[in-house]
Amino acid sequence: MTSLDSAERPPAGNGAQPGPSAQLSDAKRLLLERRLLGGAAQPASPVIPRRPEGTAPPLSYAQERLWFMEQFAPGTVAYGVPLLVRLGADADLSALATALRELAARHESLRMRFPATDDGRPSVVVDPPGAIPLPVCDVPDSRAARTAVEAAAQRPFDLEGGPLLRALVLRVAGGAEHSVLLDMHHIVTDGWSNDIILAELGSRYLAARQGEPAPAAPEPTQYGDFAAWQRQQLSAPAASEHLDYWLSRPPTGSGRRRRPSPAPRTGSGSARSLSPA
Repeated sequence: MTSLDSAERPPAGNGAQPGPSAQLSDAKRLLLERRLLGGAAQPASPVIPRRPEGTAPPLSYAQERLWFMEQFAPGTVAYGVPLLVRLGADADLSALATALRELAARHESLRMRFPATDDGRPSVVVDPPGAIPLPVCDVPDSRAARTAVEAAAQRPFDLEGGPLLRALVLRVAGGAEHSVLLDMHHIVTDGWSNDIILAELGSRYLAARQGEPAPAAPEPTQYGDFAAWQRQQLSAPAASEHLDYWLSRPPTGSGRRRRPSPAPRTGSGSARSLSPA
């Protein structure tokens, strides 16, 4: 496994002359940047505080929407996020199990599940860190591996009971090739998070193979901390002012218009293969 966050840099010593900005001191370069920005100060990033120890987090508004869609269409696989990573013939499954356990321990969102309360509202339960089940599926060739991946990705998630992170190792042709399928529900990950998950899983896998300690400290701010901060921000007086503004706006149009109901949504789709000209 390789990290996804490397970037190529142009080679040094190619005879190119540095631009004028490269000849400035740090202080002059900072002054130039401020003048180019019109002297406007850049807003500081908000500081998201940790919630009190032992406090269950709320759902973020994005998680609440996804939870509702699951109640609206139970059993759907439309919100599954499958990631397939090739490991090669010399895969170390013990190191992979260690990397997965450490990854889930570092990110509490990967240990979340979402049972409903007695009055039907969603809640969050963060399970304690532990081993991630890592079953192995033996397949004869790559076509059978693809079929196994498609079948695994069609399994619906149980938001209430979990887990919302599943792993499956595909051992092809007796070990000539290995792949691991990470299947997660969108309620615990997104596109940005996928890059972080793959990069951290790769670095932890390599460290475990070499018998080295985990390369990163515990995450200081968890997604549940963000969800609590988000709820607090949108319940503050400033948020009420924004809401009052939009509620005071006159309605557009000449009145309500009835529109035909859309067809029931399904997760069905199709694939198209494109070849470069």
